[in-house]
Amino acid sequence: MIAESEIRQLARLYGVQRSFIDNEGHRVRASRESIWAVLRALGAPEDPADVADAVHATEVRRRSTPLPAVLVAWDGELVLELRVPPGRGNSRVPVAFRLTPRDAERGDPHAWETVLSEAPTTGRARVVHRAAALAPGYYDLTAEVAGARATSMVVAAPRRVSTPRGRCWGGFLPLYSLRSERSWGVGDLGAFERLGKWLGDLGGSFLGTTPLLAAFLDEPCDYSPYTPVSRLMWNELFVDVTAAPGFSSCEEAVRIVSLPEFQSELAALDEAGQVDYRIAMACKRRVLSALSREERSGRLESFLEHRPQVVDYATFRAIAERRREPWTQWPARLGDGRVDPSELRSDDLDPAVQRYHSYVQWLAEEQMSGMSERLRGAGVDLYLDLPLGVHPDGFDAWHEQRTFARGVTVGAPPDGFFTGGQDWGIQPVRPDRLRESGYRHFIDVLRHHLRHARVLRVDHVMSLHRLYWIPDGMPATAGVYVRYPAEELYAVVALEAARAGATIVGENLGTVPPAVGAGLRRHGLLGMYVAQFRMHDDAGEAVEPPRPEVVASLNTHDTPTFAAFWHGLDIPDRVELGLLDAPRASAEQSGREKLRQAVVEFLMDRGWLAQPSTDDAEAVLRALLRCLADSPARMLVVNLEDTWLEERPQNVPGTSHERPNWLRKVRFLLEEVQRDPRVRATLESASRCGRKDPEQ
Repeated sequence: MIAESEIRQLARLYGVQRSFIDNEGHRVRASRESIWAVLRALGAPEDPADVADAVHATEVRRRSTPLPAVLVAWDGELVLELRVPPGRGNSRVPVAFRLTPRDAERGDPHAWETVLSEAPTTGRARVVHRAAALAPGYYDLTAEVAGARATSMVVAAPRRVSTPRGRCWGGFLPLYSLRSERSWGVGDLGAFERLGKWLGDLGGSFLGTTPLLAAFLDEPCDYSPYTPVSRLMWNELFVDVTAAPGFSSCEEAVRIVSLPEFQSELAALDEAGQVDYRIAMACKRRVLSALSREERSGRLESFLEHRPQVVDYATFRAIAERRREPWTQWPARLGDGRVDPSELRSDDLDPAVQRYHSYVQWLAEEQMSGMSERLRGAGVDLYLDLPLGVHPDGFDAWHEQRTFARGVTVGAPPDGFFTGGQDWGIQPVRPDRLRESGYRHFIDVLRHHLRHARVLRVDHVMSLHRLYWIPDGMPATAGVYVRYPAEELYAVVALEAARAGATIVGENLGTVPPAVGAGLRRHGLLGMYVAQFRMHDDAGEAVEPPRPEVVASLNTHDTPTFAAFWHGLDIPDRVELGLLDAPRASAEQSGREKLRQAVVEFLMDRGWLAQPSTDDAEAVLRALLRCLADSPARMLVVNLEDTWLEERPQNVPGTSHERPNWLRKVRFLLEEVQRDPRVRATLESASRCGRKDPEQ
């Protein structure tokens, strides 16, 4: 049996929190079983007899290594805390450094020496390197001190992420839901570009959507944008097939599209109120497969030369389609995350399928690049969403097995809405392994998005600080928080954002420790303000004013639409789902009515609303948008479905098959939306944002 003192030592060494404060301010202590399961997932010894040795070895290793694995040089200032042999009196301790940029174009290596005139009794010495401010970038630092040698990764990053110069507004719509006269049963990048340019004509500065990442759309079929196959690859479902290079000259592609049965299938997809992912993808794949066979320009091969990960991804997808089983069940020669092409057998995969997956990644990248450039030319930035994790059977989990933890999933502890907690079914990355790798995978994920996005929303930004790990086989109430190296992660985010000229938004909704908000403010990431959560039944302060450093909105894709919230339609829905009993529902309806009255009075007192009616939802919507547009909030996001008072949500958290999550198409065609004077009038309320600065 492991002693309690050893559990405490291991938890401290591995960054495991043995307790946390819940949303009601109560301290929750994790069970011994949960802590031990999480420690094992982090690589702690399996045998209780080895615990003491592991604790001792870790402590010795930390004391004997001159430098930590990663150092941050904020604004180019490198501060070094060396570990040197203590207790040597006044002896002189020479230290030699060599700093080498990881990017050759960032400059030549730089070497210098110093002497510590006295080895401190603490075993630590602080050295500030100011010989020359480090240019932003990644470096390798080698230090030799007292016979010991160590190498650290240095992240030289701006302390703060840049934010938009003025105040601005933009729109949001899940791409899958977008309908147009030219769609194939699901929104595509061509229609999204037309929507963005139209918003730009109205004064909008950005267009946002849910994640556009690769997904399993056959068997298995998981179309949730928040459980992608990879955070490094795009979803080919969203490419505009008819805009693909060589489409009109590819006889096979043109023949397929002209078939009466194909046209009938497309018509049925278009008429359906929900996206049929399997059939829509199957239709597109028939044509894209034909195009992949005909691509001879050499551009695909050039792309693959520069993006070898795409080759690995295409190989993974081809093997998965041939074997029809999770990669954890593959033989060892295929399941270790890397496949040597020389070891592939003829029955491991279909080369045509492998080429298809390579081709569609090239095509998606081409269309993403072209769309984002043309939108920027029209004054509209692409606002992308970075999900927290990936599908456990997906490419990233296979390719980065050393980085991802086994035997645990990520979720959230119980709160007032989800009394049993939440288990999101995604695997966390191990903070120690991520750090050891120099954050390579995290950097790759950021760069994949920031090649095109000038605004990036980081879902569950608390993950930069800590994550709630749930051991397999245990309920979500039995989770344990694991700490992450926040300042190092902020540095990587700030550096990559600076290189891309991007703004970063951190999704900090729900029960979030104060340290998260402080971290966002310290490093210039924008937080989120959602009016639904900031309304009260006191007319004097019915709508809390947002702070300047936020992105403001009335709702999100995870909340009721404005019309549903205003009319209280979410309350009976929660009753039906078993989240509310009748007495509490009655109390909430009564409270919602008081809130409506207070909000109307508040808006009228400040001149944003002319008539004292709670029934005119459209007038209240526009008044609230004016309220937010006149606030100090840096950015204002308008859910485009609110402009026609949509009552159905796109997602109901905590449900799967109980509700049509990530399936519903918008009510109107894009072309109809563009002609609707009510939509324009509502967006005009938001366009006040940026016309004046309320801080002046």
